[in-house]
Amino acid sequence: QKEELMKSSLSTEIKNRKEERTIYRLRNKARYGVARELRTPLSLMIAPLKEILEDNNLSPEMRPKAKIAYRNAISMQNICNVMVELYERENEGRNLNVASYSLSDVMRNAIASTNELLQVAPIQIHYEMDKKITDEVWIDRKKIEHMFRNILSNAYRHISNAGNIHVNIYKENMDGKEFCCCQIQDDGKAIINQLRTFLLSKEEGADVLTTQLKPELGIILMKENIAAHSGDIKIVQDPERGTCVYVYIPTGKEHFENNPNVTFVEKEEIKEVEVVTANEEQKQMQEEEESITAHPSHGKHK
Repeated sequence: QKEELMKSSLSTEIKNRKEERTIYRLRNKARYGVARELRTPLSLMIAPLKEILEDNNLSPEMRPKAKIAYRNAISMQNICNVMVELYERENEGRNLNVASYSLSDVMRNAIASTNELLQVAPIQIHYEMDKKITDEVWIDRKKIEHMFRNILSNAYRHISNAGNIHVNIYKENMDGKEFCCCQIQDDGKAIINQLRTFLLSKEEGADVLTTQLKPELGIILMKENIAAHSGDIKIVQDPERGTCVYVYIPTGKEHFENNPNVTFVEKEEIKEVEVVTANEEQKQMQEEEESITAHPSHGKHK
């Protein structure tokens, strides 16, 4: 009887797992479809908004409002692009096409992919790299660059497209192994405190704070990709400092030996790109926009 009960329980569990996987795939496919559909109307919104902002005859009262619409349309488009790429990357499996790259170049490319948003939003990117790092890391460039773009997209959400993001690349030894560490930190404290209040109220005052207070977009895929590189990713959220993401990638290529999922390929050329950051004029524009947002019922603002 016990054996029959165990078989029945196992059969039920297998069936439930299959149903969960089916629901997960259907949910992701639906999100993918929605994100793809949203990109077209957003593109049709962005083009005319850009033309409006470039019009010298646009009144000073309307310019901040048009800039709010333009910036948020770009932000939404970036999120849709990340969601589409997440789905496509997830269905690629764990196969890696590995070559030797400078992590600094890969990060710069990821930041440059958001240049249009950086040009219209008061986001300050502070980028530093340890000068001692001269060797390259062995990675699947497309997957690692996508992961960096994903982390940056999350950072923009945390700061509501107005704040500071610090990017540091340095070397670190852990358990006798050398890693190239990429640290991405934002100062989005308000959103963490909001979530902290929400979680505490839901748990009737229980201490439910963890190292990952705010769910990160694409965190499961990011963990799988970095694990396939024999690395690690850690997310720390502090109500006093913001969110900090640590990505650890091992140096060398010994960890890829005898791995059937790894193919060594020719290195692709990465063009040099310029990282755009906000200037003082954009910061002043942000203050004006916040004034508009804070008082929507008012007419002209001073």
